[in-house]
Amino acid sequence: GGVLAFAAGLLRDSLDRAFRTGRQIESLLGVSCIAAVQRVGGAATESVRATRRAALPNLSASSDATSLVPSDPDGRRPSSRSGNVIRYRTALQGYVVNFPFTRFTEAMRTIKMAADLNELGTPHKIVGVTSSLPNEGKSTIGLSLAQSCAQAGAKTLLIDCDVRNPSLTGRLAPDAKRGLLEVMRDPSVINDVVWVDPSTRMSFLPCVISSRLANAGEMLGSETMARLFERLRQSYDRVIVDLSPLAPVADVRATAKLVDSYVLVVEWAQTKIDVVEYALAEAPTVADRLLGVVLNKVDIGVMSRYDSYRGDYYHNSSYERYGYAD
Repeated sequence: GGVLAFAAGLLRDSLDRAFRTGRQIESLLGVSCIAAVQRVGGAATESVRATRRAALPNLSASSDATSLVPSDPDGRRPSSRSGNVIRYRTALQGYVVNFPFTRFTEAMRTIKMAADLNELGTPHKIVGVTSSLPNEGKSTIGLSLAQSCAQAGAKTLLIDCDVRNPSLTGRLAPDAKRGLLEVMRDPSVINDVVWVDPSTRMSFLPCVISSRLANAGEMLGSETMARLFERLRQSYDRVIVDLSPLAPVADVRATAKLVDSYVLVVEWAQTKIDVVEYALAEAPTVADRLLGVVLNKVDIGVMSRYDSYRGDYYHNSSYERYGYAD
C-alpha cells in the first residue's frame, strides 16, 4: 500500500508539470539553477534558534563576535540624513541577519557568489530580481540577497522597483513619504529618502505611489531613469533591484538599460514549467541576461525524492560540523 501511494504521488507530481528539481531548470530552460532555497516558517525559525544556542554557545560570548559586518575605516557607512531606520517586522525579513548559519542564508551567499564570479570581467553590479508570477517570493530573495551583500562589506542599495505594486516598501518602510520617483526627478535628495538597516548598513530606496501607474514601463525605460541608475552604479558596490513579475506586466522588459543581469525566482512545486517558458520567451532581453534561476520555498526532504543528489547536497546531517544550525 505504501509503495503504491508513493508511486501515485510521483505520478501526480509529474503530471502537474511544475518545477521540482534543479535538473529540470537546467534541461528545460538551459540556464543554471544557482540555488535551492528552503521554505522557512515559524516552527523552523524556533528550531534554528534553539539549535544555534546549543551548538554555537561561543558566538554569544561577546557582541563583537556576533557582528558579521566588518569595520568601516573608509567612512563608507551609508547615511540617511532624515534618520530613516528599517525595523524588521517578521522573522523572515531579518532571517539572514539573525540566522547566519542556516541553509537559507548560505543560499543567499551562493547567489551573491554567482553574481561575483559569473563571466569574470563582466560587471554584475546591478542585479534585478524577478519571477514569472506574483507571490513566488522574489521580494524576500531580493531583500535577503542585499543583506548578504551588505554583510560581506559591500556598500549595498536595495531598490523597490516594482512600481505598480511596491510591496517591499510596505514591509520595510511603511511610513515612507518619498522614494524612487522623487529621486528620479531630483537625485540630490537620495540621502533624505533612503532608509538604512543599522545591522548590515544596507540602504533601501522605497517606492511611494499615490495611485496605480499606467505608464510604468515608459518611466522605467526613460533616459531620466537610466541616468539615475548610472549615478547609483558609481555610488554603490552592489545594487539589488526588486522588479515586478514577468507575466502580468511588461515593466521588467523596460529595465534592460538599467540592470546588468537578472535572477529569476521560481516557486518550487508550484510554478508551472510552461508558464516560466512562456514568460522568458516574451522577455528575450531578460532571458539573454539571466544569471540563473533560484528555486524558492523548497521542501528539501521531499525534493530528494525527485533529485537524490541535490536533496543529499542540501540536506546532510554531517553539515552541522561546518556550523549549520538547521
